[in-house]
Amino acid sequence: MEYKNIDANDRAIRQAIEMTKKKAPDNLKHRVMHQIMQEEALKKKYQISNKKSINLLKDFFGIYGVMYAVLILILLGSYFTKGKYFILSSQFMYPVFFICFVFAAFWLIVTIDSRRKQR
Repeated sequence: MEYKNIDANDRAIRQAIEMTKKKAPDNLKHRVMHQIMQEEALKKKYQISNKKSINLLKDFFGIYGVMYAVLILILLGSYFTKGKYFILSSQFMYPVFFICFVFAAFWLIVTIDSRRKQR
């Protein structure tokens, strides 16, 4: 007899819950599909931005390639105008170190800027 009361109580509770349930709006399917399409569009942007990491090596070789070209030009110019003893002096080495520092700082700025753009 108790089982019959439990079933009746369960039915009453289920009916009360069914009546209080919120029904989904008619345009829910449209909104869900729109959300999925937006997420797919964003995924494509992130996949494209991963290819920019290859540009980091391109920037590295480009900047340091120009640096070595400038250093070779300065070396050749100094060698032909002042001789080989000037190349071994500190008057020549300080500008070379300064040029290396400037190009390294420029590469650092380019790297930071590209990472900022990836985010």
